[in-house]
Amino acid sequence: MLQKLPISISDFNTLRIENYLYIDKTSYIHHLLTSGEKYYFLARPRRFGKSLLVSTLQEVLTGNKALFTGLAIGNSAYDWQPHGVIKFDLSIFGITDAVSLRSGISIALTKIIDKYELKITIDFSNPSIALQQVIYPTFPRSQF
Repeated sequence: MLQKLPISISDFNTLRIENYLYIDKTSYIHHLLTSGEKYYFLARPRRFGKSLLVSTLQEVLTGNKALFTGLAIGNSAYDWQPHGVIKFDLSIFGITDAVSLRSGISIALTKIIDKYELKITIDFSNPSIALQQVIYPTFPRSQF
């Protein structure tokens, strides 16, 4: 039986659970996570799998090893240590101007704070500082 084609599906969990066709590129993700490089710049044209890559990274970094059975990273020596993941997707807010951008950032950061039960107070007047406060809640601002 042929596997279903994942047209417009960019959620790794859905692809694997619902048995959609997936071309295994997890060896690249394994290399990305274990190579020791500090920064990566990932640029791809529209509709070339950026969202699926982010979703796959999220599943790896949260330690969801069961989804990777039979894939390269699932057969590797990767340690599957769960990490906190902040997925920041502003596309769901229909941002059209500066006001809706600030509102979208505030909503997204509030959801992240609630999800991880962070005990921090955020300054929403400056989106850049607010994001830094969520990502680095224990560091003084002078370290940014």
